[in-house]
Amino acid sequence: MRCLVLKKKNIIPKTQNTNSIRVLYKKVGQTPKVKIINNIYKLKKAIIQKKLDIVPYEKLFIICHSNKSKLPMRPNIFLPLRRIIGDLVVVNIDKKSREFQSISQEDIIWFSKDLTSKSAKIIKINSQQKKSNFPFIYERGVGNNKYNDSPPFDKLLMSMLINIQLALATVLKNNGDDNNDKKGTTKKNTGT
Repeated sequence: MRCLVLKKKNIIPKTQNTNSIRVLYKKVGQTPKVKIINNIYKLKKAIIQKKLDIVPYEKLFIICHSNKSKLPMRPNIFLPLRRIIGDLVVVNIDKKSREFQSISQEDIIWFSKDLTSKSAKIIKINSQQKKSNFPFIYERGVGNNKYNDSPPFDKLLMSMLINIQLALATVLKNNGDDNNDKKGTTKKNTGT
């Protein structure tokens, strides 16, 4: 009997926003397109079921795949300190009512240009370019680096630190002033 009572109660209230909304949709390697989402409930359900991320982006929000996703996806856009992988949707969310809203026409124009400028560039390499010799770039390690003839990083770092210490000791020894007399007072140069 108790189970029947719990099933009848609405634990999560139904969404109040049943209107269609206008969003920006961007596939990897393509320009953003305006899409109309007729059923907002399906969008919310997809966010929860597919464990999508909602990332703040200027004054709007990006709905995208989580970076923790195990699916192999190419990067779509690069934001400061974050990359967005896979397809994405840009939406407006009213912070007070926590509901999705349509994007204005001005925002569509501005964010389309901004997304295009931040999108990952795809470089296509043909078979002849693969055969040509490209110089390899190796990261410099702390220990001996067999790819580079420069001194090891730890020795170079110690040398720099010793030089800095010597320069500071010289400045502190002279107290920054070469005109000190034996008593520690400075000589004044009178201009008579």
